[in-house]
Amino acid sequence: MKKAVFLLALGLAAGFSFAAQAGSPPCGSADGPTANDCARDDFASADAELNRVYRQVLQKHADNRAFTAKLRTAQRRWLAFRDAHLGARFPLSINENPRVRYGSVYTECHMREATSLTLARIEQLKKWLEDVPEGEVCIGSYSP
Repeated sequence: MKKAVFLLALGLAAGFSFAAQAGSPPCGSADGPTANDCARDDFASADAELNRVYRQVLQKHADNRAFTAKLRTAQRRWLAFRDAHLGARFPLSINENPRVRYGSVYTECHMREATSLTLARIEQLKKWLEDVPEGEVCIGSYSP
């Protein structure tokens, strides 16, 4: 799974989308999906992975109520941070149209930033699923 997330992150960093299926036209081509559609699909894939990993962490640590309560709080606050960060990255006045202010590429740029933040959060959450090397003194709630 690490490899899949890494490849998704690598592809996004390189500007490639994984939204198109094998054998279908690439994103942005004349007969392929639009860059906006691909960016939306990439975010949807990253968001689904985030939810999957989050549920795994909660399941693995279900017997530790203090941890799971704090993780739920942290995740809610992370979602608020993500939304606030996106708002700061693409600030708008009330009733302002983002496509007028930022151009037709707004949706793609917004989705790519949301995807980048989501991929980083996935990596943060995965630390609760991995074993910590012996001798690590700052283990906290990670598994030994």
